[in-house]
Amino acid sequence: MGASPLLLVDFDGVINFEASLAVCAKNPDAFGYLRRENLTVDGMEVEVRWSGELVSRLNGLKREYGCEWKWLTTWLGDAVTQVDAVLKTESDGHIPWDTDAGIPTDASVDEIVAERTARKCARLVDLVQDAPRPFVWIDDQAIHKTLPPDCPGVGDVPHLTVAPDPKFGLLRPDVDQIAEFLSGLRPA
Repeated sequence: MGASPLLLVDFDGVINFEASLAVCAKNPDAFGYLRRENLTVDGMEVEVRWSGELVSRLNGLKREYGCEWKWLTTWLGDAVTQVDAVLKTESDGHIPWDTDAGIPTDASVDEIVAERTARKCARLVDLVQDAPRPFVWIDDQAIHKTLPPDCPGVGDVPHLTVAPDPKFGLLRPDVDQIAEFLSGLRPA
């Protein structure tokens, strides 16, 4: 298991936060250099809000600890073509997964989140079983401090799950926790 650690990063509610820039700026744990921009996804404009300081910190963690950063998000390839290009995130691509096929059009938001969570977990299990290595999974909806019960078979791999508050996305304590985990993977 000597491979580089894997960062699996969702976008909405993680880097793209829901709060207004003014509200976010008042949170003492929020990162600075707040920005807002419209990105084009599937022909539609989507407003995103992010912290340039957070992006810089995540890019720095990737370089410092030799992580492979893969997007695990409903943005799929748009995370690379749109997010990386505009936000200057330094990802290594995205993890393909089936975000919506077979989900009924009348499904509730909770049903959609539950189904997508199960699908993300299935992809995570595949990734870890195919090539075991330490990982950090950052997702505001799919995880809650521990891996969900539908993610069996990855518990023996060193890992950290981070579930930021979607209103503010990743905050300083979250990123400090990630840095501490990655630091602990280094040989003494």
